[in-house]
Amino acid sequence: MPVWRLLNSGRGDGAFNMAVDETLLAHPGPRPVLRIYSWDPSAISLGHAQDPSREVDVEKCSVAGLDLVRRPT
Repeated sequence: MPVWRLLNSGRGDGAFNMAVDETLLAHPGPRPVLRIYSWDPSAISLGHAQDPSREVDVEKCSVAGLDLVRRPT
């Protein structure tokens, strides 16, 4: 049974959180990772193939101060 690595990234904006995810995906390491994080500011996370303009009202998100990010997967 593998020993998991705990990564508590704390609070971060959408760009930071997705950059950490992309790095973990590109360099997985020898053990599985459980990553705990939160969004600051709040964010809407879309899948890699989702089109933000079809999923959400981009302008309203901007006015509300919500980050829009795309997951690498």
